[in-house]
Amino acid sequence: APTTDDARRELASRVVAPPQSTLCYGDFWKTEVHSDGGNDTAYTTLALPLHTDGNYFGDMPALQMFHCLKNDEVAGNSRDHSSILVSDATAEKSDGGVSILADGFQAAERLRVDHPESFEVLATQQVVYHHTEESVKLRQMRSVIELDNPTDLSSPVRCVHFNHADRADLYLSERKGKEFYKHLRHYDRLLRSPEHSLYVHLKAGTVLIFDNWRVLHGRTSFRATSGRTLAGCYFGYDTYTSRLRQLGIIF
Repeated sequence: APTTDDARRELASRVVAPPQSTLCYGDFWKTEVHSDGGNDTAYTTLALPLHTDGNYFGDMPALQMFHCLKNDEVAGNSRDHSSILVSDATAEKSDGGVSILADGFQAAERLRVDHPESFEVLATQQVVYHHTEESVKLRQMRSVIELDNPTDLSSPVRCVHFNHADRADLYLSERKGKEFYKHLRHYDRLLRSPEHSLYVHLKAGTVLIFDNWRVLHGRTSFRATSGRTLAGCYFGYDTYTSRLRQLGIIF
């Protein structure tokens, strides 16, 4: 898509609907390097570990759209104009901030089988996610793995809440705190495994839309000279499911 505000708005409305406006970010936002680092590591050149967005919102965004405006570096030997899938080894060597995506549902199902105790703890232990600015203070309590029926551990996974940067302090005993982090590491390792994740090098004009309740995202580090800039927006659950019903995908 053309890297203009008008093209981005038109695409969002045609594919899904007008985006969800939030207290922190409005309807559209831009992720680029700030000289002072901004108020979030997203505005630096640092790598970002896998996470879901908006865990601290009462209406957690269901869909997220990225629109790559600029990314001058290339991954591997590719110099075409399309985005490409790259290996994890190539991604780590790239200077262009390769995007990482992981299937949180698939990894959770693997956790349910391989580490049932970890699955139970992450599906039942409530933790706090928060966002604090001078003018905005948001806070929600959620389990890392949210089930359709929280009282039934055999229930399907409904949503994943996973973000190290937004998770507040744990109000647990030392023993329970250590156990929680042990179980969280089991899930984290599964998310980062090649079986459940992939690497995508976004190039200018590329649009990526994904399910924020299911798909975690992150990036590798990059050089500031790449000019890597993404614009984006969120779509709420009702907006998303309404569009799916219009298309006859769900009923």
